[in-house]
Amino acid sequence: MKLSSRQTLVVLAVITLLGLLLRLPYWDIIPAADDEVGQSVYALQILDGRYPLVANDAYNGPFYVYLLALLFKLGVNDPLIGRWIVLIAGVLLIPISYGFVLALGATRYTEDRGFNRTIIAGLITAVLVAVNPYLILVNSHLGGFTYLLPFFVTWYLWWLATAVARDSVGWLIGAGIIGGLAIQSNPLGAIPVGMGLIWLLFAIRNSQLNYARNELRIAKLGHYWPVWPFIAGVIVLLVYSPVLYYNLTTDLQTLDVLQERSYLWEDNPTLTTTISNGRRLLYQLTRQLSGVLQGDETIRPLIGLPLVYLGLAIAGIVHMVRRVSWLPLLVVTPFLLIFPYASSHYGYGRIGRFTTMLLPPLLAGIGFLLVDWGAKIRRSRWQMAVGGVLTLLLIGYPLLMMRDYVATVQADLRDGRSILTATHWIVDHHQPDERVYLSERRKLDHVPSVLYVPSAYFIFNGIHHEFLPTEQILGRLYAYPQPTTLILADEDLPAIEQIAQLIPIDTGAMTSDLGYGVYQVATAVALNKPDFVTDASAIPPDLAEGGLIGDGAELLGCQSPPSATAGETITVTCFWQAIAPMPDGNYMGFVHLFDPATGTLLAQDDHILGRERYPLNAWQAGEVVVDVYTLQIPNETAVSPTAVNTYDLWVGIYTWPDLIRLDVPNSDEDVVRLQPLAVSN
Repeated sequence: MKLSSRQTLVVLAVITLLGLLLRLPYWDIIPAADDEVGQSVYALQILDGRYPLVANDAYNGPFYVYLLALLFKLGVNDPLIGRWIVLIAGVLLIPISYGFVLALGATRYTEDRGFNRTIIAGLITAVLVAVNPYLILVNSHLGGFTYLLPFFVTWYLWWLATAVARDSVGWLIGAGIIGGLAIQSNPLGAIPVGMGLIWLLFAIRNSQLNYARNELRIAKLGHYWPVWPFIAGVIVLLVYSPVLYYNLTTDLQTLDVLQERSYLWEDNPTLTTTISNGRRLLYQLTRQLSGVLQGDETIRPLIGLPLVYLGLAIAGIVHMVRRVSWLPLLVVTPFLLIFPYASSHYGYGRIGRFTTMLLPPLLAGIGFLLVDWGAKIRRSRWQMAVGGVLTLLLIGYPLLMMRDYVATVQADLRDGRSILTATHWIVDHHQPDERVYLSERRKLDHVPSVLYVPSAYFIFNGIHHEFLPTEQILGRLYAYPQPTTLILADEDLPAIEQIAQLIPIDTGAMTSDLGYGVYQVATAVALNKPDFVTDASAIPPDLAEGGLIGDGAELLGCQSPPSATAGETITVTCFWQAIAPMPDGNYMGFVHLFDPATGTLLAQDDHILGRERYPLNAWQAGEVVVDVYTLQIPNETAVSPTAVNTYDLWVGIYTWPDLIRLDVPNSDEDVVRLQPLAVSN
């Protein structure tokens, strides 16, 4: 059987279409979006006239964020647009892998037994790439620059091998450009790029290719053979040069960024950790080759067909070294030698994103191996049946793993559907000046995507939003009585319902077991005031005199004990009132205990006025706010055994975080002085 060029293109198109159909379902929610959307937010700076030399991480190049910015400029308003870019690249990886196999085999294989082995090996590789769950979930769904590594690395290797096969300077220059983009996507791309240049050096040094059973000397690249790998390397560095320039002019910020990524490397590499990491890396490659997405990190989930995949990949690499090319082995070997010593970054899902670039070369080895085995066996029915069953298993097993994984993720509510749907609902129904408040991050970190997706969409649409503790959400509701939407963890709901009438929102993907809900505040219903907000009738008759503080607050007075003993805890109850509207800000009320003899601060209580939930700029005329301060008198206070020491109590307000005290008339310290506190043993 011999496939014509047209038939080959049709088959490749069908395989590519299959890959697209496998990648489209759940592209935006499985895996749930994570910090990838940060690159979209970072790209918005370009539209504001800022032109970065690097991406949001100082070791990544700017190509991807400029591409995002171009799409935003053209009218795209979706922070998940990066997923479309990666999805397109993931689909294109299928024909690129086919081209890579053809370039590798172009110099070795010829017509045999009526069909072209290289073409069949390329089509087998394309099918294995199309159905691989890791290349679907990690490198076709997640929308970040790093997830393009398999795309750029395989493209680079394809054009590099083509440059040698065709003796072409143009293909070599193109390979250099693509290699630079591979390193821009992540510096780990430098490993296969560098290995490719080493292979190029020896390939053109030998300068002979067995092509169509004729000896063909490389005429162009063979002359001055040491120069061409150098030129290709210079092109790679030129493409990566914005990152190099930025780091050289900013004290190597990449190193600072990498120090924050301690999960990437082994902190204290030893022989034991290296052996352990080598085993884990082997498990990871086995999972990625076969598509195992669940189970524990042992050999147990890999027993059976996954180990067959590993065996075929190893045999395929050996086979390519003997019959095809050293290039795949050179690409894979450094990872096997360096990674176990330097990194413990292994596991399931996206955590394996740095080794998925090895899958196309390894799957190419399986393709070459199978096609040569197929050429050697007799055309008996049982041999063909065995071959057909093995082929179906190699293709069908990853699809079964993918199906089971998707079902588990959905059953465990680990996809990003609920928060993405809720976010779209809020954006679509947003009113002018409406605010959105979310429970603090630690209470929502169990919800996939919640820490990133809502924030990115709200930034894109100019919607004010904040992640806040419960008390501060209450404070915002009092301070800004306007349309408000809340994304609340279930544990925050009772406290908010005590002061506001909430309207639950069904956004289309909400269930009772998500651990959070979406609500709108009923603006037609007045908020219940906290129990520490009262009126003038609650002011004690014997209240000590207070005073004005700033332009809008008045301290009506405080109740404080006249005396205390060392080590005792005292309370000071202050009565406040707003006399004029106050601008937005964080206003900290404080009570300080001072030793006037030494100027030493002995005890203090500083907290947001209104106990966070009822901030100063929300106070209404005529209201009296009761605020309680607690001070611990230190045991080591210098108190005479026979005498009583007298200390000053100061009350005031300052703004946070600039620590500027509000003005108090006739006070150099901008404080109201209460009755002194006598402290004894």
